[in-house]
Amino acid sequence: MPLESDAPVTADGPLSETGDLVAGWYTIEVESHECAVELAVYVSSEPGTGGQPLYKWIEVREVMSEAPSGD
Repeated sequence: MPLESDAPVTADGPLSETGDLVAGWYTIEVESHECAVELAVYVSSEPGTGGQPLYKWIEVREVMSEAPSGD
């Protein structure tokens, strides 16, 4: 079916596709973004099938920048 010239264009967003997930989600508390990236590198290099490092991409996202106030 041909697309009309004024039809909306859709594309994947900036977030990963659910089917691309390897093992699920990790939620970690760290002091900095750099520390989170360092841990992601470590997890990505863990051995997979046959003992070879996986070297799979890991998406690092900030969930909360500071603890909620006690108000």
